[in-house]
Amino acid sequence: MDITAPATGSNSATTPDDPTFDAGIVSFNLTLVKKLTTTGAIHPGSTVTFTLTPHNDGPVAALAGWKVTEVLPAGLTLTGMTGTGYTCAGDTCTAADMLNPGTDGPVITVTATVDAGFTGTVRNIAYVSPSDKDVPETNPLGPVPTRDTDTKTTPTDNDSEAPVTITPVPLPKTGSDTTTTMMWLALLLIITGTSARIIATTRRNANGRASR
Repeated sequence: MDITAPATGSNSATTPDDPTFDAGIVSFNLTLVKKLTTTGAIHPGSTVTFTLTPHNDGPVAALAGWKVTEVLPAGLTLTGMTGTGYTCAGDTCTAADMLNPGTDGPVITVTATVDAGFTGTVRNIAYVSPSDKDVPETNPLGPVPTRDTDTKTTPTDNDSEAPVTITPVPLPKTGSDTTTTMMWLALLLIITGTSARIIATTRRNANGRASR
């Protein structure tokens, strides 16, 4: 195959002249792991936290500018995405540095709130994608995940999900519940006291007959 290389250019890792001139030597594969880190019951109005851990299977580094994107389901509202070494805007964080082969990228923390009145189990999805200046991955992203994507059945390993179960807020105990409990307790005390008096009277009567 004949190619024509540019006469000038820096051809650096971050600003390559043409990254497709690799003779098939350059290859990498980005993957992602998403985890729910919030513990305990989650209710409408709760804040939930997730971690996103990108990884490069290699065998070469992925160029700077690779991205991690959050795909929140209906019922959750994004409140923040943060991570060292990223520029995060909206639902996407863009990496400032290359991701070396066989290593994890910096962890991204995602926070969201549960919408009022929302309950049920939902899929919370995210995916990692290479820089548009990089060569295609060995296992490329595609199609881009949506809220309805089941990441366990997609052919790519760029996506990941963390199911979240939201349950209704427990109803507080009412005054009527307390009143009912007190009434049963009082009835129990009356029954117990009556039983004790009957036993005492029976014993006195028995002792009186015995003395005669």
